[in-house]
Amino acid sequence: MVNLDDKIAFLHEVANEYLFGRREVYWVLNYLETHPAILENVVFVEHADKTTRGLKIISDITENDPMTLYLFDMTFIDPEQIFHEMRKNWKKELYVEIVLPNSNQLPSYLAVLEDNPFNPWNDTISLEDEASVDDAIESVLSDFSRESLLKQIDDALEVNDSALFKQLSERLTEELN
Repeated sequence: MVNLDDKIAFLHEVANEYLFGRREVYWVLNYLETHPAILENVVFVEHADKTTRGLKIISDITENDPMTLYLFDMTFIDPEQIFHEMRKNWKKELYVEIVLPNSNQLPSYLAVLEDNPFNPWNDTISLEDEASVDDAIESVLSDFSRESLLKQIDDALEVNDSALFKQLSERLTEELN
């Protein structure tokens, strides 16, 4: 669960640093920022359109519909409908996606971003990326194992245990081949 203060700081930054195609977006951001009871039920996610109750806000002044509400299979772009839905159902979870330029490099965005339970991030990883991660993990484990063996070999030398030294050296040679 994300800290309420982090959510407030993020919304404040977004409202003050980014441009939106309609002034109503600022009203919604300000409304969320100043109503902690509602903000408690806001979950910042990616792919809000995949949720049962999601709000997608796009920072782009050329965007005609910078704010879209997704309710099950329905879509709403009218700011008054969106605002009414937020006020009426303030106790329900609202999944909010705010699309910003280079958002994955913003510490405030990353501090509030949570996994979307309707579209988990690990379901969208390509097989190539999965193999790459597996290779990286294997490499780290191999390095750790090698470092551990080298430490054990050093320890065997310090206590003059030639049998253990020979055994560990053979294991290291096998691992390197």
